[in-house]
Amino acid sequence: MRYIQRPDGDYWREPFGRGGWRSYGIVTLLFMLAHAPLDYAGAFVYGSLAWLLSVWSRSLGACVLMHAVANLTMGIFILKTGKYGLW
Repeated sequence: MRYIQRPDGDYWREPFGRGGWRSYGIVTLLFMLAHAPLDYAGAFVYGSLAWLLSVWSRSLGACVLMHAVANLTMGIFILKTGKYGLW
């Protein structure tokens, strides 16, 4: 996000979580492209929520924790239901 907001190379001076439509679009699009086409809708929603959390909390740690909890929840669901194709 910081690099997108300040591409002139001085992005370390940019505070984490400063929102902008450009960073939202690029970050969410990249998050979607990291997943299978079948998962694009869910990845769009999750990427949007992660972006909103980063803007609201201004904490990278909160975003990492959100991702860890989501992966743990999905892993438990997959192991309990045997739907290994979700992985």
